[in-house]
Amino acid sequence: MSRAGKDYVAPKRVSSVWTVNMSTTDPQRVGYPNQKPLALIDPFIQVHTDPGELVIDPFAGSGSTSHAALVAGRRTAGADPNPEAVQVANERLAQLING
Repeated sequence: MSRAGKDYVAPKRVSSVWTVNMSTTDPQRVGYPNQKPLALIDPFIQVHTDPGELVIDPFAGSGSTSHAALVAGRRTAGADPNPEAVQVANERLAQLING
């Protein structure tokens, strides 16, 4: 059973070792240290939430989790104790939303 007592329609197999690369010149880069690639976050959002649900990231950093959530049709809320991180994430998400 999944969260909220819902059964998954079919098991979603994931290997225990993932290879996710993000070069220093990747277009996703926003200049924030320790930025996570969207390909690393998206599978968790897809498997553990449904469209329209809220994804919360209390240590948002560059906003990768919120970015992946919005692209997947989820709502999002993020926070970070670092004001620079908040600025980077806000700019990134504004660009995503406004094109």
